[in-house]
Amino acid sequence: GGGSGGGDGDAAQSHTYDHAGFCMLGIKCQPTDNPAMRSYLGMLPHETGVLVTYVVKMSPSAGLLEVDDVLLAVDGEEVANDGTVSFRGWERVAFDHLISLKEPGQEVALKVRRRVKAKVSPEETALRVGEAAAVGGDAAAAVAAAAVVAASASAAESEVVTVLVAVHPRKSLVPVHQYDRLPSYYVFAGLLFSPLTQPLLHEWGDDWYNLAPRQLCGRAMNDYQEKEGEQVVILSQVLADEINAGYQGMQDVEVRKVDGEVVRSLRALRAAVERARGQFLRLDLQDNKVLVMDLKEARAAHDRIMAKHRVPHSASQDLR
Repeated sequence: GGGSGGGDGDAAQSHTYDHAGFCMLGIKCQPTDNPAMRSYLGMLPHETGVLVTYVVKMSPSAGLLEVDDVLLAVDGEEVANDGTVSFRGWERVAFDHLISLKEPGQEVALKVRRRVKAKVSPEETALRVGEAAAVGGDAAAAVAAAAVVAASASAAESEVVTVLVAVHPRKSLVPVHQYDRLPSYYVFAGLLFSPLTQPLLHEWGDDWYNLAPRQLCGRAMNDYQEKEGEQVVILSQVLADEINAGYQGMQDVEVRKVDGEVVRSLRALRAAVERARGQFLRLDLQDNKVLVMDLKEARAAHDRIMAKHRVPHSASQDLR
């Protein structure tokens, strides 16, 4: 339950956010039905709410909400333990719905129960561990250190605070639309790379969510940008040539690394390939698959493949 603060939709609610989708908080939550969990979180018997388990780095909630916060109410509407709020008097909807009704930049008031961290200073910890070590050696020191950790994990005191969050649509890791934009691509030695977009997944038809590769759908539906400009880069096609023999089956898979360097965007992948200097070029793909080419031979084969497949440029306009 609880959802992640609104999905994406077509209903852009402001002209400045054309087709940007619904507003969201950028958190993941879970229910708080379990009595031990409620007591651990310091919830009162009559209180209901959901536990914040994850805060997306670049989301509206980053720096404002914390993991282990309990979200009790949204704009005065109490959140049930299953993440729903009362709607039109008798219905119940996920609390995300209240967020999705907001205009981009509008503030939402969140009532949150937040644990007050047990204040054991580093100095005090060092002192306790040091005293224990002096009396009983290393074993006693380890026990003392564990006790400090346990103290902070016991039912700490908590307080109720109100947090104001200016919401905006999610920065989707996988763009939902590509209006007025030509697709981005980069080709090297017959390997065609592109950023993953939802229109690309729609090529599997109306039932794309069930037919397109599972992991790519998961990336599209569940994952968020953690850095500005971050993309999921896929090897979308292999233009056949002896240089890439044996790799034809490796299409529609995510590229994770180029020569050990994590790939965060198509532009970064291109830069990594073009500055590669070793004898071999190594690509690490999803499912721990590996693709290796002789770099010198691959560069020599590149022009031949481009001519054979009539591809005029090795990179799309936006990368040139």
